[in-house]
Amino acid sequence: MKRAHFSLGVLAFGHGLNDFIAGHLLAVSASQGTLLQSGIHFLMYVSLAFAGQIPAALLIDRLAIYRATPFWCWILLIAAVLFIPISITTAVILSGIASAFYHAGGGAVVLSLPLKTGLSTGIFSAPGIIGLTIGSGFANFSLSGVALLATLPAMLCLLWHFFPAPLLPAPPRANAPREKTNAHDLLMILLLLVISLRSALWDIAQAAQEGDTRLLLGIALAAATGKIIGGFLSDRLGEVRTLGATLFLSVVLLHFNDKNKFLLFSGVALLQATIPASIQLVRRLMPELPALANAVVLGLAVVLGSYPQWLQNDYIAPITAGSLLLVFGLTWWKMRQTELFRR
Repeated sequence: MKRAHFSLGVLAFGHGLNDFIAGHLLAVSASQGTLLQSGIHFLMYVSLAFAGQIPAALLIDRLAIYRATPFWCWILLIAAVLFIPISITTAVILSGIASAFYHAGGGAVVLSLPLKTGLSTGIFSAPGIIGLTIGSGFANFSLSGVALLATLPAMLCLLWHFFPAPLLPAPPRANAPREKTNAHDLLMILLLLVISLRSALWDIAQAAQEGDTRLLLGIALAAATGKIIGGFLSDRLGEVRTLGATLFLSVVLLHFNDKNKFLLFSGVALLQATIPASIQLVRRLMPELPALANAVVLGLAVVLGSYPQWLQNDYIAPITAGSLLLVFGLTWWKMRQTELFRR
């Protein structure tokens, strides 16, 4: 059990470091390049780090390379850091690939540890947003700073090699009847809609505070705290109850926050508290594909939920919030008819 907790700590720190380096690279690109160049680098990173999670997860699950994935992701991070003074484009590409594999593969390892799944998932996912926010504030590092940045993932590689994670055996692939498969496919689509709309609401909440660095850091801390709380509640109350309660309360608080920081931070925390429950619910639909379960929530849903960045409309927030509650109501009703979710 101690080894499992140690592995979780290493993975969580590695997640924060991975996103810190990504934020730093994008900040370097913005400070040293033109607006067009930084925009291209941002799109490259988002495409690789988020959309790339699905093919990365399929490869990880296919080859069952769960324990090896974090190690090689940290190797890619070392290469990305070393490429900063040589080619920022290459560094961004390496960082994007590492992010895609780390979110899918690292999350799969967490789901396979002999620990409470909800809390472990919350702890693993929490440092990412903090690392990304802090890293984006560091556009310049001295040579010694770059050396330190490359040393950290190297240390994680050593720890991971000499203290391997104790993974539970993978569950056997189930051959469900066709009618059950159809029901699960529909639930998968509904869950994806719910998670995507939740991601869209998160984008809207962040965009509303864009430019206020201190407030964005507060939002990041609230989001990280919410993920840990959500994981704890998911283990205690169940995934469906936790997802429903946190979604409803977060929509209410974010709608009525009216520049009230306490309501804003509380709403953000509750919104992000849905992530561990979402990963667990998707995992229950595909128990033999833990990497893909993480990629659906942390990658695909983020891409699908990015539409507020492209649709400028005064009513986008209430429409998204209303659609989220409506789709979750339909999802909850469908879950009640499925054996997997009757608890």
